[in-house]
Amino acid sequence: MFTRLTGLQWLNLQDNRILFLQNGTFATQIDLEFLCLDYNNIPLIQAGSFVGLSSLKYLHLKYNKISSVVNGMFAQLSQLILLHLNHNRIAVVNNGSFTGLHSLGNIHLEYNNISKISNGTFTGLSQVLELHLDYNRITSINRGSFSELTELIRLYLAHNNISLVPNGSFHGLGRLRSLSLECNNILLFEKQSFIHMPKLVYLKLGKNNIYKIEAGSFAGFKALKGLQLDMNNICVTKNGSFIKLGWLRYIYLQHNRISKVESATFTGLSQLKSLFLHYNRISLIKPGTFSGLIHLENLFLQNNRISVIKTATLAGLNRLRSLYLQNNSISLSEVDVFLA
Repeated sequence: MFTRLTGLQWLNLQDNRILFLQNGTFATQIDLEFLCLDYNNIPLIQAGSFVGLSSLKYLHLKYNKISSVVNGMFAQLSQLILLHLNHNRIAVVNNGSFTGLHSLGNIHLEYNNISKISNGTFTGLSQVLELHLDYNRITSINRGSFSELTELIRLYLAHNNISLVPNGSFHGLGRLRSLSLECNNILLFEKQSFIHMPKLVYLKLGKNNIYKIEAGSFAGFKALKGLQLDMNNICVTKNGSFIKLGWLRYIYLQHNRISKVESATFTGLSQLKSLFLHYNRISLIKPGTFSGLIHLENLFLQNNRISVIKTATLAGLNRLRSLYLQNNSISLSEVDVFLA
C-alpha cells in the first residue's frame, strides 16, 4: 500500500477498520517517525509487522483488541522512544516482549488485563523513564520485576489488585522519583518493601486497606516530600512511623480510622508544611504531639471526635497559618491554647 511513498515521516491510520498487519506492510518506510494505529480492531501483531521502520520514534496502538505482546514484536524498532499499548486486552506480557527497544523512554500499558509481571519482562529497557501499568489486574509484585529499569523515574501501579508488597519489590529503582500504588488492596507492607529508592519524592498509597504502619517503614526515603496514606484503615500511628523523613513536606492521613496519635509519631519531621488528619476518630491529642514541626503551616483536624484541646498542644507551631477544627466535639479549650 505504501511502497511508493518512501519519504513519509508521519502516518496516521487511527479510527479505521484495520484487522491485521501483514508482514512487511511498512518495509519501505525507512524515514517514518510517527505511526498511529489507534482505534482499530487489531487483535494480534506478529513479529515482523514493523520490519523496515528503523527510524520510528512514536508508535500508537491504543484502543485496539490486542490480547498479547508477541516476543520480537518490536525487535526492529531500535529508535522508538514512545509506545502506546493502553486500552487493549493484553493479559500476558512475556519475557522478551520488548526486545530491541533500546531507546524506549515511555511505555503505556494501562487499561489492560495484565495480572502478573514476571522477572525479565522488561529486560533491555535501560532507558525507560516512565512505565504505566495502572488499571490492570496485577495481584502481586515479584522481587526484581523492575530491576532492569535502572533509569525509571515514574512508575504507575494504581487501580490494580495488589494486596502485598514484599521486601525488595522495587529493587534496582535507584532513580525513581514517583511511585503510584493508590487504589489497590494492600493490607500491609514490610519494613524493607520500599528500600533501594533513595531519590523517591512522592509515594502514593491512598485508597488501600492498610491497617497499620510499623516504625521505620519509610526510613529509606531520604528525599521524600509527599506521602499519601489517605482512605485506608489505619487505626493507630505509632512512635517512629515516619522516622528519618527529614525532607517530608506533606502527609495525607485523612479518611482513616485513627483514634490515637502517639506523642512521638511525627518526631523528626522538621520540614513538614501540611498535615492532613481530618475525617478520623481522634478524640484526644496529647501535648507534644506536634512538637518539632517548626515549619508546619496547615493542620487539618476537622471531622474528628476531639473534645478538649490542652495548653501546649499547639506549642511551637509558630508558622501555622491554617488550623481546621470544625465538626468536632470541642466544649472546652484552655484559655491560652492559641497563645502557646
